[in-house]
Amino acid sequence: MRKRTMILSLCMFLCLGFLTVCTSSTNVETQADKSGQEVFTGNALLTTTAAGGATTRLTITIEEYTSDEDIMKYIDILKTEGPEGLRKVLEKVQKGWIAPTGKVRDTVNLARSRPFEGGRLINLLKTRHFKFIEFARSTPRSREYEFTFIQLKLDEEGNGEGYMFAGTKIEFDKEGKLVLEQRGTAPILIRGVNQRK
Repeated sequence: MRKRTMILSLCMFLCLGFLTVCTSSTNVETQADKSGQEVFTGNALLTTTAAGGATTRLTITIEEYTSDEDIMKYIDILKTEGPEGLRKVLEKVQKGWIAPTGKVRDTVNLARSRPFEGGRLINLLKTRHFKFIEFARSTPRSREYEFTFIQLKLDEEGNGEGYMFAGTKIEFDKEGKLVLEQRGTAPILIRGVNQRK
């Protein structure tokens, strides 16, 4: 299984507004500025050979965004207890859900938003739930990819596109850099994203 790895310094991740808190810029929107439910819809394009370019409709609902205080707590947990410790904590948290048409919705455990190029970036993280057949067939290493990472890039009207990495491993390397290792060769593309008004 080929893999894709993104290595981000902690400083860079501050500006992504995902697992860390950006305090150096006055143009950064705090998560407390966002209140009320937000709902987005889009079409997920499955790019694997087996899927044959099939699409499915997604509804992403965000009930609330993860606070800066909680983000700092998660960083400490990731550093001291590793990704498994982070997973155990996040499994008890619900910030929203993602629902493919015709399937049971799945919980979103972490949600962050920040201004970006006249619009904003929304980063979401959810824990993966392994089906029995997948667990039985997968190797111990493949089960290390315990998270799903989703990013939406939106304009000021809430329209845009995004992508989803269904299997993501998150950890700090020996140099203190945050590593997101993606299982597989390509993300699931999310096209035609619109925010419900």
